[in-house]
Amino acid sequence: EECRRLAALEKEMHEHQMAWHEIYSRIEAIVREHEQTVARFRAAIKEQEDLRKPIEEERRALASRKSEILDAIGGAAWEIDSAESQIKALDREARTAEENPKLTDIDKASRLNRIQEKATSLTDRGRALQQKLPLLHEERQDLERRQGGAETRAEVFNGRIAEIEEEMRASDRVHERELRDWLRQKERVQDKIVEVQRLMEPLFESMGRSLDEARIDNDELAALYFQIDSVNRTIADIQSRIDRLQ
Repeated sequence: EECRRLAALEKEMHEHQMAWHEIYSRIEAIVREHEQTVARFRAAIKEQEDLRKPIEEERRALASRKSEILDAIGGAAWEIDSAESQIKALDREARTAEENPKLTDIDKASRLNRIQEKATSLTDRGRALQQKLPLLHEERQDLERRQGGAETRAEVFNGRIAEIEEEMRASDRVHERELRDWLRQKERVQDKIVEVQRLMEPLFESMGRSLDEARIDNDELAALYFQIDSVNRTIADIQSRIDRLQ
């Protein structure tokens, strides 16, 4: 009866073990598939990033040039204001020289001439800057237009990258759900294997005791009987030592 029960349990154990190996193989396949899918998505993202890279470099170059132009515009405006202030100061200096009775006509003419030369130089510089400003503003506007175009082109690749990333996240969710399902199945099968082992242990112990008591004469069992006797002698020896210590 115990042999029949063990045979049935061993058959059940074999079925559970086969199911466990099938589930484990499926889990490995899902992991490999997920890794390959992620690799494909990352390669697709890198491809879009490589295509976007020249545009990003163009945007940085345009931004750098625009910064230079804005600095030039600001510097020119400051220099124009400074020149106008200096010219006004020179006008006051010229009036003061003309009204100074202590200066001789020669000194007065020399001073006024020097003031005039400086005022002329400042006026020429201011005029040159005034003429340059429209060109600077025109270049700034052109840079802004080009920046806008580059941003529009970059957004195309950004959109594609976002789509690929969303597809990758969706794929991850699918794989995660599938993996969780198979892991739960694996855990259930493992529990069944443990339960079958739990049921088999007392049957093996009972059969072992029965065979040990019967000591069936069989050459294949002789070695096992010898091992059992050796273990029993060791147990008896240890028990005897314990009794003496008590």
